[in-house]
Amino acid sequence: MSPEETYRWLIDGAGDSFDVHAVASILVLSRRQATAEGRPIGETAGFEGRPAVLLAMFPHASALFETAATASRDEDELCLLDLLRRGATTGSPFEDLLAGMIARRA
Repeated sequence: MSPEETYRWLIDGAGDSFDVHAVASILVLSRRQATAEGRPIGETAGFEGRPAVLLAMFPHASALFETAATASRDEDELCLLDLLRRGATTGSPFEDLLAGMIARRA
């Protein structure tokens, strides 16, 4: 599936909010990298396990998150993750997930 097709597939079943678009865009890039490198998408996207937030946001795409991953982080990524978490408005599971994904892709 091409990146464009993956994006449309994610969006088609998930709605049209900005959050959905932002996360879907990160997932498309991460899926492409994961496929090329033979790694779980969680490692390339920066999340661990099978986050309930992603499963709720993209229930039709649960197969994408079948392989649980542990996102090991280097020092720079950990520093950015800490800054993003401290700057989060509510500290919700979604904000925490997005912080991890942004820190990984930065």
